[in-house]
Amino acid sequence: GVSVTLVLINTASALTYVRGSDQAATLLLSNRLSVLATAAPHMGLRYRPFEGSTLTATVHSPQRFDIDTEFLNLLSNGNAQKVVRNATHAFMPWQFGLGLAQRIWQRGKDEHLSVSAQLKHTLWSTYVDRMRSQPAGDYAWQDLPSGSLGLHHETSTWSMHAEGLFEPSPVPEQRGRTSYVAGDRIGGALGGALRFRWLGANMELAARSQ
Repeated sequence: GVSVTLVLINTASALTYVRGSDQAATLLLSNRLSVLATAAPHMGLRYRPFEGSTLTATVHSPQRFDIDTEFLNLLSNGNAQKVVRNATHAFMPWQFGLGLAQRIWQRGKDEHLSVSAQLKHTLWSTYVDRMRSQPAGDYAWQDLPSGSLGLHHETSTWSMHAEGLFEPSPVPEQRGRTSYVAGDRIGGALGGALRFRWLGANMELAARSQ
């Protein structure tokens, strides 16, 4: 399967011209705004080599929201000053994932127990902060893998699952003026679903938390 996420690049230009010393009375302002939309593709592959086993692979391309702001000031004496400020928000680098689900127990055709494992590798070394700068030197971020383990029990009428996740922080110890704050992430998920027929239709009532 393939999906896409929109990536927006906004550009705002403010051009000013001051005809005299009284800026409030003589300032002329012209604004230009533009938005460029591109697509960040995400791809996934699922393969079942044999009954009870499933392999998955995913690729997530970088996501970001860019804002470029330009100021151009023209004075009556002919002097011109131009300043550009760039910002990037919600940056997510390349992510690669591998997953495996294996059926370990089965009773009849409808009840079975499966375990799952996932390994994800994120290229945090390419991270760009909101001021569009990259941590470097002793503070460069590391490309570290993260993983999760899960257990899934399913019958024809109900299912339950539990999952645990550990994601080490890619951020080195911060000292002095640096302020990238991040810690290791430990997470979990728990959920269940009940299947039934109602008014001739197949229904499912589910509850999940993480």
